[in-house]
Amino acid sequence: MAALGNRRDRVSTALLLAAGTGSRLQPLTDDTPKCLTMVNGKTILERLIMVVEYLDHCIREYLSNLNTDLSIEYVSNPRYRTTNNIYSLYCTPVKVCFQNKVYAARA
Repeated sequence: MAALGNRRDRVSTALLLAAGTGSRLQPLTDDTPKCLTMVNGKTILERLIMVVEYLDHCIREYLSNLNTDLSIEYVSNPRYRTTNNIYSLYCTPVKVCFQNKVYAARA
């Protein structure tokens, strides 16, 4: 696996936006952060979906060797060379909501 070295601007962390109050999920989020809300026996945080394609076998192998019980669902973006992150999001089963409207959903 290639490393970026000691550059000050290197990426070292994935970002999960979980600062909101989850007001649209109330009363479920009155005493619990929205990412810890249970859905069918698992928290939202435990439902990790990773969109892969380019050298995906490297990613899968690396993550399978980690000591974690985290369950990861892999989704492929075969058009990764000509598309961007929005298309990768479109490849997932995730419904994207903004201002209480569903803008993209993939079955």
